[in-house]
Amino acid sequence: ITLEDSVKVKEATIDNLLNITSLNPEIKKLQLDDTLAFRVKNGQTLKLNETDEYLFMMYKDTLLAIYKKDNHVYRCYKGIRND
Repeated sequence: ITLEDSVKVKEATIDNLLNITSLNPEIKKLQLDDTLAFRVKNGQTLKLNETDEYLFMMYKDTLLAIYKKDNHVYRCYKGIRND
């Protein structure tokens, strides 16, 4: 990200927004099935066989939430509204 890539707030459009998943490529993207997507949309805790501290929870290439490992489970760290 550089200053040359920036725009004034009053001139910003949806096309100027940066995707959080592209800004944090070190965080694993977990593609969810329908059942897990429903659980993530409702902020439920998940038991997963993952080792990463944070996970991007993706459904059909759309970010639903960021989950953080808490001992043996993952908890919703930040839900993302997509409406």
